[in-house]
Amino acid sequence: MQELLETVLGRQVELVCYQDNSAVIQIVAAGYSPKLRHLNKTFHINIGSIHEVFKENDDCLLLYIKTAMQRADPFTKLLPVAKWPEALQQLNVQVST
Repeated sequence: MQELLETVLGRQVELVCYQDNSAVIQIVAAGYSPKLRHLNKTFHINIGSIHEVFKENDDCLLLYIKTAMQRADPFTKLLPVAKWPEALQQLNVQVST
């Protein structure tokens, strides 16, 4: 997607990925984790490849974000009902009552 946008826009596009788990950021920076070696076989996730993307490309960043500010949470985990209004606000979704 990044390459497509760069072609269409005719300029460099920066990819910024936010992660609320500092251990994951450290694993990606290292490129390997013995405890997560099953990921490639079970989920087809290659930590080494992810490491290369962020290490070799200056326009790909992996940054820490506080869990309360993580906009991806409604798409990746079950949120308590009380947290939905805040999650929708972060996604700029307006619900009419």
